[in-house]
Amino acid sequence: MLVRVEGLHAGYGQTPVLRDVNIEAHPGEAIAVIGPNGAGKTTLLKTIMGMLRPTRGKVHYDGRHLNGLRAFQVARLGLAYVPAERELFPTMTVLENLELGAFPCKEEAHFERVFELFPRLAERRRQLAGTMSGGEQQMLAIGRALMGGPKVLMLDEPSTGLAPKAVAELYRQLSKLKSAGLTIVLTEQQVGLALALTDRAYVLEQGSIRLSGRSSELAGDPAIRKAYLGVA
Repeated sequence: MLVRVEGLHAGYGQTPVLRDVNIEAHPGEAIAVIGPNGAGKTTLLKTIMGMLRPTRGKVHYDGRHLNGLRAFQVARLGLAYVPAERELFPTMTVLENLELGAFPCKEEAHFERVFELFPRLAERRRQLAGTMSGGEQQMLAIGRALMGGPKVLMLDEPSTGLAPKAVAELYRQLSKLKSAGLTIVLTEQQVGLALALTDRAYVLEQGSIRLSGRSSELAGDPAIRKAYLGVA
């Protein structure tokens, strides 16, 4: 088991969001967390990443207990997080944003990997991040996360705000990363794409896991099809 969340409770101040959440991801596996807006998907990823402290429960990574670690410490262990807002530095170039993702150790192989995956970033390495399209900015956000050579890539609704063509291209690249053995954990509103990419999925509703199973099986579940895929 590479990532394991056990009995997780978390929230903001006195407002609880997650209640007794249990998920797991094996090495090289892609998992999806789907659910309506406000279900707690972002809160879950932030808690795993150490950006929020759980009020109860445990987060394990590669056999290590992560509770109490700060986000930069979790990142150094091999987890990378791409927020839905991307949070790039708009007045810095593509290359400078990637270099920050590689801090404190810049490995040329990581630059080569990112530029091979996203050739457009190589073409626009001197361009300011804030002048790029939404799809290009998402490529850069993911590329920056990959610069640290993570074992686990966590993406929060990566298709947010993107045109259909950009979303399709993005998921082609995520499929390549999965095929290369990278463990992926993502939340997503585009449920059909998420289930097609991933091995297993969890349905998060009102802060709790309501359903889980093989992604292919959930894609055929009438309740999932009606609620998330628009199929009666």
